[in-house]
Amino acid sequence: MNGADTTSMQISLNRILTIFKRDFQDAVRDARILLMILIPFGIGVFYSFAFDDDTTTPTATVVYFSAGATTLPETMSRIAGGTVDLTVREVADANTVRQQIDDGDADLGLIVPAGFDAAVASNASPALDVLMTDSQDLGANYLAATVQPALREMAGQPEPARVSFETVGGEAETLVIDRLGIREYFVFAAILVQIAMIALLAMPSVLAVEREQRTLDALVMIASNREVIIAKACWGLVYIAGSVAILVLVADLIPVEPLPFIAGIGLLSLALVGFGLLLGRTMSANQLNSWGGVLLLPVIAPAFIIGTPAPDWLTAAANLTPTAMGARLAINGLAGETLFASAWLSVLGLLIWTVAGFGLLTWRMNRREA
Repeated sequence: MNGADTTSMQISLNRILTIFKRDFQDAVRDARILLMILIPFGIGVFYSFAFDDDTTTPTATVVYFSAGATTLPETMSRIAGGTVDLTVREVADANTVRQQIDDGDADLGLIVPAGFDAAVASNASPALDVLMTDSQDLGANYLAATVQPALREMAGQPEPARVSFETVGGEAETLVIDRLGIREYFVFAAILVQIAMIALLAMPSVLAVEREQRTLDALVMIASNREVIIAKACWGLVYIAGSVAILVLVADLIPVEPLPFIAGIGLLSLALVGFGLLLGRTMSANQLNSWGGVLLLPVIAPAFIIGTPAPDWLTAAANLTPTAMGARLAINGLAGETLFASAWLSVLGLLIWTVAGFGLLTWRMNRREA
């Protein structure tokens, strides 16, 4: 039975499963493939622990003593708003204020004389003692900067000028790293590298070795080219799905909206698997070892061009690649908002890339080698 005969065979699930199990077991025993999977996985785990997405709000504690009723601490707190996590404590006397500042139990101390609020309102310039530590704490410094605005507000003084801000120059670029956070951004980068290494290095290497050792010829004697393609694509997708799922769980990279994230990662993986098998059918094992790493760069780079202040022509070119299309969908799912519009175009583009990759692979598989 030759290749031409096998292409007309009815697709058999049993033959596909047999080839899939053999390839899967061989891949588990292949140290090179495990290394290709473990390197980006390890990088992703490292990023998940090395970076922290939590934005820490500066904290500050203010203690005050007032000989009479005063609204100064309340006014300062209102001006600080949510910029500083502020704790306000009133103490019994001025000495306690000084002691707590000296002990480091508070960042800012206020000693307010009697009749202070009325004196401020009448522009009498009453005395106010403000005590600070000698640290460069951001929260304490910001809080100290609110004293003068609070006094102007209490005095009923108008602002020196009415300032209006206007953004010009068109729509601002979406900075993905700012919207996702450093940790999520770099863990997501590791996921893309992992997908690319499995699809464009691990799978092609296995297929190239089989072709050179003539085991691929033996496969097409018992199975059709379509069955071989399906089986090999399945083991690649299973490896990708398993490794990505583990990395997502270990790194706690849970998407806000799972559907677009899964769609982006899944469709991208399918498209790259098709082209990866095409590489394995076209290039030798030595060529893949020499140039495989170089091939990864133009495949991965577009995902990190989108969402940056890159030139329009570069962004437009990147958006045509399957990596950028998959990343746009996945990033929307991670962020839980539409950072990239026209999701349907990304889905359509990925389907076109998938059909193109597997179509070229099928054509190449059906050709007889000289």
